Amino acid sequence: MAKQRGRVITKYDIADLSGKAYLKSMTPATIQSGFRKAGILRFDPTKVPTEMIVPSKSFPKIIPELPISTMKELLDEKLMETAPKAKLEKPKANKNKTQDKKKKPKMGGKAITEDSTYFLLLEYQQQREENSTKEKNN
Repeated sequence: MAKQRGRVITKYDIADLSGKAYLKSMTPATIQSGFRKAGILRFDPTKVPTEMIVPSKSFPKIIPELPISTMKELLDEKLMETAPKAKLEKPKANKNKTQDKKKKPKMGGKAITEDSTYFLLLEYQQQREENSTKEKNN
């Protein structure tokens, strides 16, 4: 500021100026003198009896809580207990519809103009047409 007298201070200059002042004022000596002026002294364990030291009340011990069930969960549990037990049957595979299904070839990152990729697509289309004609005939 002393170098640029008469210059208007804008809101953009405030951070720069306050940062410089803060760094100059925040020395260990000024911090200690501030505590002394406020009456805050170093802790002397010999002057405080151990009976006077108690745990902090502002940060109580954390007591683990039991999980709280929602009404829906409680009703579901009750329904599961009272519902009749039914035997679960495994679904049987249908032997008539077992087909050799071919998955669509993945073309990611491959040029579709190459011969090998083109033949894979043709093979897939033929397989698909064969499967659809078999399904129509059955």
